Amino acid sequence: YSCLFSLYTRYFIQWHAGNYRIKIKMNVRAQFMQLSFISEHGLEYIVVPSICEILRANYKRIVPIYYWATREGNTLSSELHDSLKVRIMSVFPRRPKIESIYSDVIHGKINDSLLQFAKVAKSFGIPTIFCMPIIKSFLDISNDCKCLYFNVSWYEEGDIHFRVNNGVDGVEIDSEHKASITMLDSSAILTIMAKGKMLNWAEANLHLRQLRNVNVEHSFFWMSQYRPVYILLFE
Repeated sequence: YSCLFSLYTRYFIQWHAGNYRIKIKMNVRAQFMQLSFISEHGLEYIVVPSICEILRANYKRIVPIYYWATREGNTLSSELHDSLKVRIMSVFPRRPKIESIYSDVIHGKINDSLLQFAKVAKSFGIPTIFCMPIIKSFLDISNDCKCLYFNVSWYEEGDIHFRVNNGVDGVEIDSEHKASITMLDSSAILTIMAKGKMLNWAEANLHLRQLRNVNVEHSFFWMSQYRPVYILLFE
């Protein structure tokens, strides 16, 4: 509680010191950091329709879920879906970050903990992909925005930072981890999904429960952890 009190007190004092001080602090920070204007959960409303549209080329029963063991994984769900077979893909939206409202460069990051999650999921026959919409404001979302899909085949320990140039010459990846990042088009996503393991519902539920225990970092201790959207493809 002392930590929360200290944090609250610091910002309370800054606010009452006047708005001018806060504005100056934010402007200085923006010059040296990449900032985002949308959360991962907000991006899910963009990413899920986009990837489901791709998967419709080969699959008819496509179900995106946010897994809760006490809901999607409960006894009733097991009774309803016991006879079904399913392939699963985990999808992590990545937040686009910008240094300036005038720049065409969009920054992104794939956290090391998400890569560790992908490694465990792969051992269960569940592929993982990462998606970053190329947007610089809310208005870009309404204009049928482009989504970049990534697969990470290998990596050294640590976060992967990359940037995308959305200028007149198209979209390019510029990253020191470039060799480990594979850009995915629609056919590549379908190929990855076809290689996913066909699971019965009991197996699928067990693996999804196990993945809940994989340590996925979060930004602040009182906020929820990163969790993927699962795309279920029923036979």
